[in-house]
Amino acid sequence: MNADFERRDVVPDGTIFCNSDAECAEAAVSGVPFIPLAGELAHALGVRSVLTSPGQQCVILSIDQIVVTAFSITGEVFHFNGISDLTFGNYWQGEFHVITSTGRTGGREVCPRAHPGDGVLDHLRVDAAMSLRQRLKARRKMRSGTHLPHPSLGVARLRSLTLQGPMLLTLDGVARGKYAQIECSVDPASAQVVVPIAIAN
Repeated sequence: MNADFERRDVVPDGTIFCNSDAECAEAAVSGVPFIPLAGELAHALGVRSVLTSPGQQCVILSIDQIVVTAFSITGEVFHFNGISDLTFGNYWQGEFHVITSTGRTGGREVCPRAHPGDGVLDHLRVDAAMSLRQRLKARRKMRSGTHLPHPSLGVARLRSLTLQGPMLLTLDGVARGKYAQIECSVDPASAQVVVPIAIAN
């Protein structure tokens, strides 16, 4: 974990409120400190709507970003940044992947060991041969993070990986289209999250 993950400070000027993980990712790319009010990051950090203003006491967290390079079926290259999670594929059939820094996707605790400031990505792989019945059962258990271990579910912690498609890419809850290949890497401690003291304590 990043030794400088959190520090006591005051709310910086220009801090913005974000109502989704996608909005948090936009703020992070712009270098703007932000307070997440909804989404997987807000849930992972326990942040709820709390009145804050510049100069008020807070905790500032340095969290990771997910950097994605996506190659389309026609050979075009696209670049994306995420703050919480991405999925690649269709959970209900074939191979399916989750890459996450928060451990969560779709309201489920898919990688319970994940931490948004540990400098690594957590990867959950669903085997293509996993039956629909087993997928349903695992999905129910994901709400509490009790789906692991499972012979058809693989988990890993890594700094980068490449996944082959063509499959649908969804990043921070936003569908980005189908891609032939994606390359994912972690950008450690590159986003500043502002957490009110009332929540941080």
